[in-house]
Amino acid sequence: MSEKQKDILSSMIFLIIGVAVFAYSATIQTVIKADVGPAFAPKIVTMGIIILAVVKLGLSIKKNTPEYTKKSTKNENTLNGLLTIVALGLYVALFNVLGFIISSALYLFFQMYLLMSAEKRNYIIMGIISITVPVCIYFLFVKAFSLMLPAGLLG
Repeated sequence: MSEKQKDILSSMIFLIIGVAVFAYSATIQTVIKADVGPAFAPKIVTMGIIILAVVKLGLSIKKNTPEYTKKSTKNENTLNGLLTIVALGLYVALFNVLGFIISSALYLFFQMYLLMSAEKRNYIIMGIISITVPVCIYFLFVKAFSLMLPAGLLG
């Protein structure tokens, strides 16, 4: 299966899932009348999934470069998939020990390293993104939403 076929298939699957979850979220009953009911968050998330799936589907159909339409190397993709699963397991295992910021930064850096081709890797940019994103998310959740995330070694 080519990358184009995989992208089209995955876009269609996410589109179907998004529509199904959106329809199901409409059946959530509200117990207390409020501005924002319990169905609000699922509807917002599924709208995002639907929009992104449609955009990805359109881009996948439109793109026709030879590299994109040729069959992918299965061994490299399988190895990257297994390494991603291992990285997620380590992320979960070290989340409370290292804290949100450190564990997320390490995971993001490793995942970017895995997903980028060797010629496109820019370690400085990868490092900046890996540190900036978890720090911003941490302060957004802690300061704006008053939710606690594990501080770990930094706490």
